[in-house]
Amino acid sequence: MYPDPSAAQIPAQMPALMALKRGQIEDPAVVEIYFDLVEAADWDANDPRVPVFADRLVAMFEQDAEHWGEEQIADFSLDDDLVTLLDEVFIDAVPIARRLLRLLEERGWTGWTKLERIRTPR
Repeated sequence: MYPDPSAAQIPAQMPALMALKRGQIEDPAVVEIYFDLVEAADWDANDPRVPVFADRLVAMFEQDAEHWGEEQIADFSLDDDLVTLLDEVFIDAVPIARRLLRLLEERGWTGWTKLERIRTPR
């Protein structure tokens, strides 16, 4: 297992970040999304399941923003160069990544490593 690169970037925030992650992995719906993300990593970019998956991710993002508060989630700031690197790895390694990110943006969210709401839900 490799160390989380964010731990070196935001050591003081790691307890709060771990509490957020612990809360997520205790939620069966979130665990299911994580397993589905592993499977989705092998989907073709035009797979018809991608928009449905984007909708599920947005629902999870909205729930997290409501529960944790967007400001608290935004407090986990990483160096922009690290964010760019991690996002590029995702885009290069996962065939659906570009389409998924585009769909997330259409639904009001941008980024992958540094997820941000760009507009509130309708």
